[in-house]
Amino acid sequence: MKGGAALQLGRLGNQLYNQGQFPEAHNTYQDALQRLPTTDTANRAVILANKGACLMHQGHLSVALDDFSAALEANPKLVKAWARKATVLIRQKKYPVAVTTLQDGLKALPENKQLYAFYLRPRSSYNWVRYGALRRRCISQKAL
Repeated sequence: MKGGAALQLGRLGNQLYNQGQFPEAHNTYQDALQRLPTTDTANRAVILANKGACLMHQGHLSVALDDFSAALEANPKLVKAWARKATVLIRQKKYPVAVTTLQDGLKALPENKQLYAFYLRPRSSYNWVRYGALRRRCISQKAL
């Protein structure tokens, strides 16, 4: 019963997020996490990743990064958590860490085309492009 209420709150958080009401969605996801059994790691990971996305949209990148890391700890197969964590790291201009994060994501999900495309997608930032050589070297060495 407790988990059902948490999942309802998670769905409400999704609606608020889709309406661009990020602070309200964040609070709703926080409430959902408090009601969700700690053993429900799959739903916990999704809600943490969504909560982190709210924080990311509000510019709270460091706290969002914590949520994405916690989501990946709960479920290392959650693609959106890997992609969002890398996005935050890119916004923080932590390019080598973003590359490593994407590589780790591809180790956990080697056949995931969405994550692989994100890994290969060129960035407009000079610094991100600089790390393109590192990405290509890793790919050619099959370091993934």
